[in-house]
Amino acid sequence: IEISGISVEDKVYDGDEDAYISGTAELVDVISGDDVHLNGSPVASFETKAAGDNIPVTIFGYELTGDCASNYNLILPIELTASITPRPVEISGVSVKDKVYDGTSEIEIITSDLTGVIDGDEVYLDNHTHGTLSQSGVGNSITVRTDMVLSGIDSDNYYFEQPLGITARVTPAKLIITANDTTKMENEPDPDFTVSYSGFVPGDGVGVVTDLEINRVQGEKPGDYEIIPSGAVAPNYNIRYQRGVLRIEQSVSVSNDRSILNQNEKGQYGITIFNNPVSRNYSRAEFNVRTPEASELQIMIYDALGNRLYAETVKTDPFGNSETIVWNLSNARGARVSIGTYLIRVVGYGRTTSQQYLYGAKLGVTDR
Repeated sequence: IEISGISVEDKVYDGDEDAYISGTAELVDVISGDDVHLNGSPVASFETKAAGDNIPVTIFGYELTGDCASNYNLILPIELTASITPRPVEISGVSVKDKVYDGTSEIEIITSDLTGVIDGDEVYLDNHTHGTLSQSGVGNSITVRTDMVLSGIDSDNYYFEQPLGITARVTPAKLIITANDTTKMENEPDPDFTVSYSGFVPGDGVGVVTDLEINRVQGEKPGDYEIIPSGAVAPNYNIRYQRGVLRIEQSVSVSNDRSILNQNEKGQYGITIFNNPVSRNYSRAEFNVRTPEASELQIMIYDALGNRLYAETVKTDPFGNSETIVWNLSNARGARVSIGTYLIRVVGYGRTTSQQYLYGAKLGVTDR
């Protein structure tokens, strides 16, 4: 005879194979009038403790009693199944580290706790140190999305929901805008002022900066004047400015330059011109400069009207000697100069002392 009227309840994973019987067990096909009853302490057991669907369940512990019990053979149910659903666990105590804008949506998670795992089970929380911001730009209370996962040999028996309500703050990065130093001659138009940038994060550049203005302290007398950048706007950045210097140099000509010194009076330092005067047909003039120390030199050549024909910056060796400097006897447009007298002017600055050195010499150009 068989048993009917019972089933096995589904359960949440609890780490063992125990199953729970529901319903009222009844005997089927007992002959009318026979004294046969179903007794015992029935026990049900899943085939495995792991979470899954339609897991076979074994039942034992039933027995037949009564005067006619020996005339019957009890057949226990063999097709009973039930499911074990994954056990919910929670992720709590999640905190993130606010950051300075870096152009990415990544954010560091500094704490997180996994609770609800049954003692003895091997379950771990992975990918729990980084989250994703809903925006990469600056802001307060920015939503953080997590992609945590469970690992370990027992992890398939558990499930969780990604934590909600996590926010982070992204503060502006520092951007430094520096006005570049430049020079001009007295009473000439100002050059175009430029700036340099320091602090852009990867992927950003000058295109994120708008409304930049560059002005300078007014004045036209020879001297140094501050170049002042201001007004720039750059989302995600706090902007700081560094001023530059416009150096206005005195207009010079062969007739009025105060730096013209007799080479003999200057002794061992100054300008040494090779083959002075030089023939216009020779195609170039050569000279060198010597200063008392290693220096950076601004070399300029002017015609009699004060027009600058040539400009170059050179560095001396550690002893103050420049290499041979060559002027091809052409003006700034590349045209050959005419016969006459020209001014070579040198403004030097010692690289260790910042001492200024001012030298001048006249170069003659002839037709011979």
